[in-house]
This record gives sequence, structure tokens and C-alpha cells, in this order.
Amino acid sequence: MLTVAGNQLVVRTPMSEELRGQLCLPPNVCTVVAYPSASIGSVALQQGAVNLQSAIAATSGKKIVMAYSQGGFVVTMWLNAHAHAASAPSPDDLTFVVFGNPQRGVGGVSTATGGGSTPTDTAYRIIDVSRQYDMESDWPDNPGNLLAVANAVAGYLLIHTDYTDVDINDPNNLVKTVGNTTYVLVPTADLPLLEPLRRLGLHAIADQLQPVLKPIVDSAYDRSGFTPETTPVLPLPPQQGAASATTTERTMTTAVSSATATSRVASAPAAGPTTLTATAPTDYSLAPPTAGSPVPDTTTAEKPTDTTVHSRPADTAVGDESDSTTTHPADTGGPTSSSSSSITDSGDATTPESAGHGNPESSS
Repeated sequence: MLTVAGNQLVVRTPMSEELRGQLCLPPNVCTVVAYPSASIGSVALQQGAVNLQSAIAATSGKKIVMAYSQGGFVVTMWLNAHAHAASAPSPDDLTFVVFGNPQRGVGGVSTATGGGSTPTDTAYRIIDVSRQYDMESDWPDNPGNLLAVANAVAGYLLIHTDYTDVDINDPNNLVKTVGNTTYVLVPTADLPLLEPLRRLGLHAIADQLQPVLKPIVDSAYDRSGFTPETTPVLPLPPQQGAASATTTERTMTTAVSSATATSRVASAPAAGPTTLTATAPTDYSLAPPTAGSPVPDTTTAEKPTDTTVHSRPADTAVGDESDSTTTHPADTGGPTSSSSSSITDSGDATTPESAGHGNPESSS
């Protein structure tokens, strides 16, 4: 398991703890692919792609690349550069799991603003996971719906920064397949826009506004093609499957959740570790590229912020990323909590992370 973190100035939770830690449980061994992830600019991302290639080449057998947010740009760069090369690893030996991906083909903010998307036409299987209302990976299809945009911005602060409790095999998730990519949409029960009211103790007001505002927000999204996740998108070995709170109950819950999710989607408007050695990468600080630049956007208006959602303590501290042995490829030379409610009514960089996520110089 090779992990590619997001911007460490925004999310410092170890990658081994993301997605419930399921992908890093034995017999898997998680190895960090180090790159200047706290830096701003395409050079840092390009270094990440170089380091990822070195890590893939140095790791024998079957492997999974797990990438978060800004790490999605790194994966996209690797796929564009190596997926069709004669020396590329066998698709049987390499799978990608990305989450909070700004270049997600359906809903990525970079994709929506012209910054490019993660390819779906390679031989490699990609599982692309997004929490509902995550601004980076679930941007409104209709940005003219300002309420939905405001809710997505709130989702950047409250949703994008927390994937620790996401179960990618939860039967309440919705899935859509395009090429070799499986898009997973994880429902969010409450609108992030109303979270400030809840944190002020005004739950009654938030509860009254929720049924009024949610249909308006959801009308900005095209959820066509999404169906209930009736089978696990990434089957886990027995040791890992035991860590999933939903796996043992899938048989009992799938029928009910599938019926609910299907009816709602149908009504939606069409709209130890491996050791790699290398010189430690140098920190970068680049200005955002001009609008329309084809290089992925990683500007970081992503400032450290409360990385919790309403179900977790507001100021939970998180630690430095140290899944296992941090590794640096030898040839570089330098340089949260998801809800099980169904998604309703609706359908795939400059953001608070950057002021223009269409160009790849900002992301977590």
C-alpha cells in the first residue's frame, strides 16, 4: 500500500487512519510516498509523481496507491505520464484509491473549472471516493445555485478535511462506473451550511431549516447514473473486513438502503514497511498559474482549520503523518464522518484552497 497525502498544512491525520484505517490493516503494509506536500505549486506535484513512479517500480507484487485530495493530482500526473507506457506495471498488480479528489471526473472542482480530470480510459482500476458536499470533489453541477455553492464552501471546511470515518464499502453509498473508474458517493446527513448554528447550540433552528434548504441545494447536483452500492467496491481480506462496521450487516441492510437510494436517485433532476531511499525533497513556494493552465491546481488557500464535522469534537488534535516508514525515491535528486442517510434529489484548482482551483496549484 503506497500512500500519497494531501496538503499537510490542512490535514495532518496519518494516511493510515483515513478510511477507517481499513486499507492499512494487516496483511497490508502502508508506505508513505514522500513529496513536498505542504508546498504550493506544480513543481511539488511533479516531484510527487516522480516519487510515486519510483515507489511503484520498487514495490513488487500487487499494490494499491491510496491518495487524498492534493494526492489526486499526483495520481493524475502519474497516469498521464506512465499508464500507457510499455514499461507500465500490469493492471492486475496496481489499483488506485483516491478520495477528496479535486480532479474527480464527476464533481471535481478542478474538473468543473477547466483544470483537468483524472483519466478513466486507462487499464488501471480506480476507486474515486467523495463525501457528499465536499467542495473539492462534489462541486455543484449548477454553480448558479449560490446556496449550493455556499454549502459546498462550508463543506470544504467541515467535510473535505475529514475522511477518517468513511467506509468505502458501506451499502448506503452510491456508485457510478465510467470506464475503469468506480465513483463512490458517501452521503452526508446535514448541510454543512447549517453547522455553525448547531455549534452555537441552535439545533432546533437548524433542524427547521434543513428540510427547506436541502432540496434547493441538492437540485444543483446531477446524480444520474448513481446506484446503490450492493456489493463492496474493494473487497477486503478477513482481517480488514472485520474492521468495517457495516460489512457484517450488509446482507440485512442492503435491501432497505438500496430501495431508498434508488428511489431518490431516480427522482433526481438531470442536470515493516518497504524502504525507498532518496534525497529529501526541497520545499517549494510558487505563485498560482494563470487561469486556464493545464497543470493541476494546488494553491493553498487551504489554511489549517477545524478538521472536524459536527459529530466530532471541534478542536480534535491530529498528529503528523507517519503511516510507516517515510520513504523518498532514490532518483528524485531533490526537491469525516460519513452519514448513512440517502442522498436526495440530484447527479462528475481555485477554491478556498486557491482562488481558482481550475489550475492545479492548490489543494489539500
